[in-house]
Amino acid sequence: MISVNDILFYSFLTGYNVGEINKIIRLGEGGVEEYVKSKDASGIKISDIQIFNCRKNAEEKYQEMMYFGIKFIPFNSELYPKELKRIPAPPPMIYLKGELKDDHSKNIAIVGSRNVSKYAEESIKEFISQISERKVCIVSGLAYGIDFLAHKYSLKYKVKTIAVLPNALNHIYPKEHLPMANQILDSGGALIAELPIGINLGKRGFVQRNRIQSGLSDFVIPIEMGIASGTMHTIQFAFNQKRKVCVLRPTADQSQLPEYSGIQTLIETNRQKIEIAENLHELSQLIFERSHDTPEIVKPSKPNDHQLKIYNESSSDKESVIIKFTSEISDLSTTLVSSLKKQISDPAYNKTNSKLDFQQFEVDLQVEFQRYLFAFLENFPAIANRELEKILKNQKAKTVGVVKKIFNKSEFSK
Repeated sequence: MISVNDILFYSFLTGYNVGEINKIIRLGEGGVEEYVKSKDASGIKISDIQIFNCRKNAEEKYQEMMYFGIKFIPFNSELYPKELKRIPAPPPMIYLKGELKDDHSKNIAIVGSRNVSKYAEESIKEFISQISERKVCIVSGLAYGIDFLAHKYSLKYKVKTIAVLPNALNHIYPKEHLPMANQILDSGGALIAELPIGINLGKRGFVQRNRIQSGLSDFVIPIEMGIASGTMHTIQFAFNQKRKVCVLRPTADQSQLPEYSGIQTLIETNRQKIEIAENLHELSQLIFERSHDTPEIVKPSKPNDHQLKIYNESSSDKESVIIKFTSEISDLSTTLVSSLKKQISDPAYNKTNSKLDFQQFEVDLQVEFQRYLFAFLENFPAIANRELEKILKNQKAKTVGVVKKIFNKSEFSK
């Protein structure tokens, strides 16, 4: 099983490249060696002393984070948020201060620009007041503007709130919001980051943070945003992650303001992808009176003690484990394809998006296969990772072939 220290080591070795970290994990015992060879082949030499220093750095930062009271939640942990596991390129590990949400509550991301109009605060205040008696959790990013207001009124109305940071948890950004961060923790909320102490991605960290805000949430609500706002990244992530995006239609006066230009554009260009409310009461109804169905994903069945004993003692039983894996990964593919068929059979489906939807399906398929592989290896840790990877590769090729036939072939020839 991959340890916390392993993931920390891979994080420093790759400069925190999620794709490369996950590839090393998938390759198993020889993952680091293969990674070093691939880098060498591309002209980037990684020396033994660099590898040694990365391991040393990982251990030092682990101890430092322990000192700061930061919790480690790797992807294969039962504590890892289920919603986050389902997104493309999920963080291999998240770092936590405080407590995550109750599994039975709805996570609502309230997002928007740093520069806000006079209308923003009243909208957020009234909306959170309306839903405060419900079992909800407000997710935002602790930034200036909309984020700050979302956390402020969550605390005022005693609604659990989670702040997702673009940096490691030993620093609060912006530093002026340190009192707010402490209030969130004191209220039973949480601070979350995907970066360990010692790694800073700069501006890229803010964009990557946005995918976690939407990924943690059932619903994403942009309150105000300009056309060039970074919040547009969050909305695109939400679309890719199949999250519900709900907006409040701007009034005539608001429509004239630059702070609402992004909302207007969203309504005009993505009407089929979003839910539009005419007032705050209707916005609440969109969330609590309409279901948010997600396809049921096949999970690997856990072996009993007898099965584990047989497998560990008899190499001949390896065949039955491989058959089991092949069968269950095939069932997973069938489930995902069925969900896709349901989506594109809807009369409202826009066929002009089929090429993008096909590409997104490929990403989702890879993520679900990876998630399943981690879970399976927890049950059968002695099985060779490479053999399972070969099965996944073959099944992916078959599934992609089936999906290509589902879509209109002309879309792929454009």
